[in-house]
Amino acid sequence: IRPPLGPAALALWAASPRAVSGAYGLWRSATAFARRRPVRTVEFLQGAVLLLRREAFDEVRGFDESFFMYGEDADLCARLRDAQWEVVLCPDARFVHVGGGSTGRNPERMRIELLRSWLRLIAKRKGMEEAERARRWLLLALRLRALALRGTRERAAAGWLASGGVGDLLTLPR
Repeated sequence: IRPPLGPAALALWAASPRAVSGAYGLWRSATAFARRRPVRTVEFLQGAVLLLRREAFDEVRGFDESFFMYGEDADLCARLRDAQWEVVLCPDARFVHVGGGSTGRNPERMRIELLRSWLRLIAKRKGMEEAERARRWLLLALRLRALALRGTRERAAAGWLASGGVGDLLTLPR
C-alpha cells in the first residue's frame, strides 16, 4: 500500500474518497491471489499493527513527533527503508483495529489533521515546493467537492487550506 504522495493523486483522493477507496478495493480483490505469498516487502504498514525490532526503531529515532495523528507510520516506514531495514508484511497475521475512535469525536478537525499530516509527509519526503503544489491541488479538489456536496467538512478543510501557504499550515498550533 502506498500513501498518496503526489499532489494530483492526493487531490483525487480528497475530491472523491469513496470512489478512490472503492476502486482500490476492487483492485485489491482482483489481485488477491498474487498477494497470498507468505511474506513480502512493502512500502509501509499501518501503525495500529506495526511490530518492530527495537534496534531498528532506535536507529531511526522512533516516531517523528511533529506528526500529531496520521502519517507517522508511513514516515517511520520510509525512514526504516532509508536506513536499509526491510518493511515486511505477513498476510497470515490477523488483528482487529477499531478505527474512527478518535476521528468520530471531531471529524472536521481530524480531516484537517489528516491533510496536515499528508502535507507534512510530502514536505519531508519531496520538499516544500511539492507540498505547496499538493496544497493547491487539495484546495481546488475540496472546493469542488464542497460545491457538489454542500459539505461542511469539505468547506472547513478548504478554508484551512486557503488560510496560508504550506509552511504556515505546518507550523500553525493545533
